[in-house]
Parts: sequence; C-alpha cells; structure tokens
Amino acid sequence: MSAHTDPAALRDRLEASRASLLAAIARLTEQDFASEVGDGQSVVDILAGLAADEREAAAEVGGDAVVLPGRESTASLAPQAIHDLAGSRFETLRVLDAIGDAAAPDEAALAAGTAAAARGGCEWLRVLDATGDAAAPDEAALAAVTAAAEREEAAAARIRARFSNE
Repeated sequence: MSAHTDPAALRDRLEASRASLLAAIARLTEQDFASEVGDGQSVVDILAGLAADEREAAAEVGGDAVVLPGRESTASLAPQAIHDLAGSRFETLRVLDAIGDAAAPDEAALAAGTAAAARGGCEWLRVLDATGDAAAPDEAALAAVTAAAEREEAAAARIRARFSNE
C-alpha cells in the first residue's frame, strides 16, 4: 500500500502539513492575514480555500454522508478561516477513520475460515475472498486527500516566503 493510500500514513502527512501551516501563520498580525500573498489572494483567502478544498476531498473519499452538511466556507476573518480549517480537518479525519474501520478484516469471518480450514474444508477460501481487499479504499479518492495535504504544504511555503523578511 503506497503512502497516499494508507490511511495511517496519510493521517501522519495531514498532521505534518497542518503543523507546517500553523507554524507559518503563528506570528502573523491581523494586517498580515489581510495582506496579499500573491495572485490577488490574502492569507485568509488561502486558508478559506484550503478548507473548502479539503472538504471537497473528504466528500470525494467518504461521500456526503461522512461530511457534515452545510459547511460552505464563509470565512472572511483570520479566526473564522482557522476555525474552518479545523472543521474541515475534523471531517477528513472522520473519513480516514471510516476507511480504516472498513478496511479492517472481519475477525469473526477470519476465525470461521480458520476453523473451517482446520476441519479440512475449503470454506476458508470463500471467507478469505470475502475479507480480502474488497474494502480497500479507492486510490484515486485517497489521492485527493493527499493533494489537499500537498496544497496545505505549498500554502505554508508561500506564506513563509511572503513574510520571512518582515
């Protein structure tokens, strides 16, 4: 399983990208948050866009049932944007938890298959087929979550570059 399709590795990547982003904005003032970083975007615009992108990725991976309804970003101030980022990350982690739970093998089915194999039956093949990788997460969908982490890393780098000399 590659790093972008392993929910645990992806969770670690998301933690690291968020820590990098928070470090980049830790010492910014309200004026800094409102100032342009490039491409006509302020820091608040970037943060609000990251939250929206992450929500979209979580919905793609986990479906609308996993993402909380009515969470379109309306952030226009730094505290709102940061709160929105926290909410989108909560939703993403819920999706990754659901994927991890779905990908876990059915212990009862595996035990039944082991017992059948011990009795010499071939029923265990059907059990293993049922507990194989049918529940494996869709690589393309998880790549969307990986892309959200990459956008967050890039945003942190842009913000650090913009405010490094001040």
